[in-house]
Amino acid sequence: MTTLIDRLERAGYVWRRDDRGHGKRKLITATPRLAGAITPVMRARQAEGTRELSSQPTTDLRVILRFLQATLAGKRQSARPACRWPRPGRRRGVPGGPDRAGRASGHGRPQGIAQTGRRDVP
Repeated sequence: MTTLIDRLERAGYVWRRDDRGHGKRKLITATPRLAGAITPVMRARQAEGTRELSSQPTTDLRVILRFLQATLAGKRQSARPACRWPRPGRRRGVPGGPDRAGRASGHGRPQGIAQTGRRDVP
């Protein structure tokens, strides 16, 4: 993820700044350049969606709206427990935690995943 953010920052699409409320966390903000690049694409998708929805009967649109609202409410509810999960790597023997010498053991990557993100060939 850091590599992706680094590339976006070098290209001028995002700004990275310190989070005053958290010592290690960084906040990522879209730049006007990113907004300018995305706006034409999003306008075209919005126009397509508007054309499609305007051709549907109102009763069907109400069903779609109820479905989307229920889905969003379910996602919000299921995300709450995830916010309370402990962060990995705080104890010895935990993937990403320190090894016996106190060094980080793989930064929490699953076995078989190289640092580049590609699968290792056994």
